[in-house]
Amino acid sequence: MRDKLFFDDWKEFTLQKPDEVILNHLENIKNKTTLTGSLKYRNLKEVNKVFALFLTHNYGSIIYELCNFLKYLSHNNLPFYNIMVMESNDLLKKIKKINFINSQEISNKFTLKLESYNFDISYSRISNLIIIIEFLEEILGLEEILLLDKSVGNVRTQKELQEISNNISKKVYSYLKNLLPTSHLQSLSLAIGNFIIKKNKDVNHKIVSEDISDDFIFDFWVAFSLGEKDLLIKTFNLASDLCLSYKKSIELVEKYNFSSRYHIDEEYSLNMISKDTLNEFLEQITSSDEHMFSKSFNKLCVWQSDKINILKKKELSEIEVFSKYDDLSMKLPLTILRVCSFGNIQNKIIENQRRKKSDLNNFFHSYFDTSIYYDQRQIIQNIINNNSFICEILFYKLWSFESPKVIDIIRNYLNKDELILFENFINQNKEKLDFEPILDDIDLFRELTKKRMNYTPDEYREEKLANLNEEFKVFIDSSKFQSDFKSFLNFISKSKKSTMSFRRSGFDFNLNSEENIKTMTEIYNTLSIIKEFLFKFINCLNLNVNDLKSKFNEDKILFFEHFKLLYSKEGV
Repeated sequence: MRDKLFFDDWKEFTLQKPDEVILNHLENIKNKTTLTGSLKYRNLKEVNKVFALFLTHNYGSIIYELCNFLKYLSHNNLPFYNIMVMESNDLLKKIKKINFINSQEISNKFTLKLESYNFDISYSRISNLIIIIEFLEEILGLEEILLLDKSVGNVRTQKELQEISNNISKKVYSYLKNLLPTSHLQSLSLAIGNFIIKKNKDVNHKIVSEDISDDFIFDFWVAFSLGEKDLLIKTFNLASDLCLSYKKSIELVEKYNFSSRYHIDEEYSLNMISKDTLNEFLEQITSSDEHMFSKSFNKLCVWQSDKINILKKKELSEIEVFSKYDDLSMKLPLTILRVCSFGNIQNKIIENQRRKKSDLNNFFHSYFDTSIYYDQRQIIQNIINNNSFICEILFYKLWSFESPKVIDIIRNYLNKDELILFENFINQNKEKLDFEPILDDIDLFRELTKKRMNYTPDEYREEKLANLNEEFKVFIDSSKFQSDFKSFLNFISKSKKSTMSFRRSGFDFNLNSEENIKTMTEIYNTLSIIKEFLFKFINCLNLNVNDLKSKFNEDKILFFEHFKLLYSKEGV
């Protein structure tokens, strides 16, 4: 039975997991049999070693070695068919015999001689080279392997051999590139994982989400941003992107690590997982926009490109960072501030250097008496306030147009006492709905079909809710309850005045049409999600950072000192 979580212990694959197809190739090779029906590879350690070379895109040198091996076999009239069916020990005996006859000496290697070019191959490599052929057959197909053998047999120079090897490597990469993360991404993932191990001073440390903290991200950037490193991550924003993606990947593994949670056979494991948990997991790994904030932000951007201007371009650019990190923003709000503040400052330094305006001391001095963290929080708060204002106007329009959907959002604008009266009204009028509000489209359609009613579920709901909305308007306008809804009625009056002077290009606030009401309802829901998310972020920020000005001044010293190391010729 194959382990479903085969790749989970590989730090290289934390940022992105390989495709399941890769494991199918491994299983096929492990199950290969000899002509007698026994398993061809009893030492699976060797198979896994070769497999690891393909997983990590380190197959260039081994393919070149294989081409030399095939040329040696061709020189000595050993048919390629023999490799495919013989056990490695039998092939080894044949090669040792040929080598002894040719060299008249006992050695631990054999040598391909091609004009002035010699290539040594150790006998111990033969079993690995056969396994490499098996993987190439899995990846490229048997026809390609036979063509490779024929091409190698015809070469006369080392240059021709190198060209064949390079061509095969390109074909392997072309196949693997969509199934495996790139070697660069693997290197980045490995670097983060190893840095966590180093920080914890424990080679056996089990990496968890909490290892990625605000301080860790800063330290990781400092460690990998200087030119002498093999892996260069120069900008703080890139370091943050990588670390937060790594954190998100770890959290998904921690949350949905089914095999370690239940320790049961794979074929029965799905029966032990609740349907809700499984559906949530599938949604997480299949949706490119799994978070509501990201979806809402993307909607605003689409509207913007369609000339429907809800938020200003500058406001969109200010909150774009949250669409990348979603709920991780709540866990590391300081990193988000650092990305918005010092990421922007670093971009300005890079631009100044490009324009030959690189007086760093003057540049840093311009931030002497500022508090960008506080300013950034205020920018977000202003966007929240603006969203609330637009939502109030949208609600008023939906209310005045008697949109059925308004009954779902009226609670947001009632005070405590009004809300009690509203809930009582809904409970007393539930029978007028004539259907359970929780019914999905399929169940409601069945109910309508039984009653022989020619409605779609949406049409039926809207008609019933419209009737309920009309009843509620009569209810609060009655002399008996008018004073009880004074606060709400005052809000309606205030919103009406605001609407008269409010404009947004791209759609008409004053057009009472089905399409326009649908657009306003969608905009209202989208802005509400954005507003609630940003409000939650502000609360998390206030809990995590007590004094924004003091923290900015502290961080300013750390960041500016490192910026000097990165961009000043003199250093510090």
